[in-house]
Amino acid sequence: ILCKLLQYKSQLGEYVVLQSLLAYIAEQNNEYRSIHIHRPLITQEQCRIDLWVRDMASGYAIIFENKIYNATDQEAQLSRYIDCTKANGFTDEQIFVVYLSQQGSEPAEQSWGTYKSEYEQRYINLSFRDDILPWLKEYVVPILPDKDHLLRCAVEQYIDYLEGIFSLRTIDKELNMKVEECIKEKLGLTGQVFDDYRTIRQYQDDINTVLIHLEALKDKVEKKMFKEWKTGLIQHYP
Repeated sequence: ILCKLLQYKSQLGEYVVLQSLLAYIAEQNNEYRSIHIHRPLITQEQCRIDLWVRDMASGYAIIFENKIYNATDQEAQLSRYIDCTKANGFTDEQIFVVYLSQQGSEPAEQSWGTYKSEYEQRYINLSFRDDILPWLKEYVVPILPDKDHLLRCAVEQYIDYLEGIFSLRTIDKELNMKVEECIKEKLGLTGQVFDDYRTIRQYQDDINTVLIHLEALKDKVEKKMFKEWKTGLIQHYP
């Protein structure tokens, strides 16, 4: 959906949504101010890159890695995408990396390979909850033409979908308050800001570690499951 929105062109041929996102990013990272939109090629899942923006005329490429469903990083994932982009004619200085996570998680160290320090200035982490959702509501909706009802409706439904993921709809307010109180009680939070913050971060780190191990375990079980299915198919349908 995000790819389709970035591909949108106004009647004047301008990529207004892509321009808006880059302007939003540039407010947080000055390096992105050097990007000028000319003739961008915007693709999804090409070379396994979730969202890929390339503009040979202006000399830049942006790798968007989408982790909205908290998938773990594959082995040297960002490193491989950078290598692929370089193989398409771009230099390191022309390549930018945007990591889209649910709530601001960072890529695994191994995902960068040897590129992390080199791309530090041209990398940004965007959270769907704290960045993409507010950007859609505050930046994108106001610039959509009134007569393009289908586009406006699609964006509003996408906003509602994201709000649903993060339980930010109005109907979720009471439940959110109850969940928050339950968490405070279970973690033994005392109201001492520093101590509470340290406790929350520790539990959050522990949960993230468990999620990583669960994802790895799921991958192992999936491989065994597919192997069994393959064996069964061969036996029953030689």
